[in-house]
Amino acid sequence: MASWSYITQMYTLYAFIPFCSIGLFGSLMNTIILSTSRMYRTQPCTFFLLIAAIAQSVQYLTAGISRISAIGFHTDLTLLSPVWCKIRQYLIDTCYGVAFTCECLATIDRFLLTSRAANLRQMSKIKSAYCISAGVVIFWTLTCVPDLIFTYISSNVCGNYNNIWGTYYSYVNYWFFYTIAPLVIVIVFGTLAYRNMHTVANTRRLQGADRQLTYMIFGQIILIIISVLPGAIFHAYSSASISVSKTAEQANIEYFIFNVLNSLGNITYGTISNHTKHEELVTIRSNTPPIRYRKKDIIYILITLITGVFLILGIAIPLFLFTIKKIRSSTTLLPSVTTTTTTSIPSTTKIESINTT
Repeated sequence: MASWSYITQMYTLYAFIPFCSIGLFGSLMNTIILSTSRMYRTQPCTFFLLIAAIAQSVQYLTAGISRISAIGFHTDLTLLSPVWCKIRQYLIDTCYGVAFTCECLATIDRFLLTSRAANLRQMSKIKSAYCISAGVVIFWTLTCVPDLIFTYISSNVCGNYNNIWGTYYSYVNYWFFYTIAPLVIVIVFGTLAYRNMHTVANTRRLQGADRQLTYMIFGQIILIIISVLPGAIFHAYSSASISVSKTAEQANIEYFIFNVLNSLGNITYGTISNHTKHEELVTIRSNTPPIRYRKKDIIYILITLITGVFLILGIAIPLFLFTIKKIRSSTTLLPSVTTTTTTSIPSTTKIESINTT
């Protein structure tokens, strides 16, 4: 019977890699669509989604490559460079916070735009979105600076070794900023926006483009909830059972579940981006002549496909060749890497996907 560590490795090679590719392709798709459409560039909601898509792209590249290399090929790239060990965790936490915050702001903007109060509708301005987005990026850039200080390599494990920062991250960053606050915001403001949309006066006042964007946000809210809750439940279980003595098989089973839940975020974001593309085409075709924009739609799709394929191949092929070379030439230099990455949940994988989006 195959061991759970072997099952985790096979899952990473044959399931996690495609899921990560879907997530990366989806984030690139969102970035291209939201940055090239003139209609979307002037919408605060879609500007927030654009920032979230860019942050997600960086996160997928940073977290996905290291995880696939460590679990699938038994080569932990974070152990090869102390600088990369620090930067990797910093980029993951920063981009995760930026992406989730901007997605919440997009939901709030939909509520403001669909409100019956004129003063609330006037708060939805693109200039305000620029300032708020800059503030969000600065906030998370400074908040995650401790990752650069307290994350380093010790005993062949790249992780945080400061109890104060670890406690703050677990209770403030993870539970408040990454879990509770996003769920409350998207549920409350999404429900209010949905109620506003069903008001007859508001439905008539909103243009077709605004209605399509609002429906897109509703779908995004559902997917965010689906991706966040499983990870939060598993994190609560892991925290509650941290002092319980577990066998190696139990630890490997939990690590397999951890990787499955992480991959859900990749599927979620890929699905969100496909829904965004569908809504973008419907919106453009419902407000402009089809002949005028049909060529642009084809160009957007071709650019997205070519960019995604070349980027994925450009990353996957060098990574594969590098890992094969390392396995053949220096497997004896890091004898404990395999057990580190397959028997327990390493501290370097605190947040690896959108669980978000």
